[in-house]
Amino acid sequence: MAEVLLALAWFAYFALHSLLADTRTKQRVEQRWPGFMPGYRLAYNVLALLLLIPILVLVYGSDRDWLWQWTGATAWLANGLTTASLVLFLTVSRAYAMD
Repeated sequence: MAEVLLALAWFAYFALHSLLADTRTKQRVEQRWPGFMPGYRLAYNVLALLLLIPILVLVYGSDRDWLWQWTGATAWLANGLTTASLVLFLTVSRAYAMD
C-alpha cells in the first residue's frame, strides 16, 4: 500500500508541476494578477521544492528495503556528481535575471 501512495504522490506532483509550467496557466495568472508575473518563476520553484518534502518523507520515512543503494566507488561517483551539479546550479543561478 505504501508503494501505491508513493506512486500517487509522484503522479500528483508531476501533474501539478506540469500544469503550473503550462503557458496557458501562466497566461491566466498574468490576466488575473499581472503584478505577480515577475515573481511567478520564483514562486513556481519554491512551490516545487516545498511539495517535494512530503514525498521525501514518504521515501525516507519508510522502513522498507531500498530498490537499489549505491555502495563503494559508485557511491563516491554518484555523490561527486551530485555535489558538482549543486555547485554548478549555484554558479549558474547567480547569472539568472529575475526580471
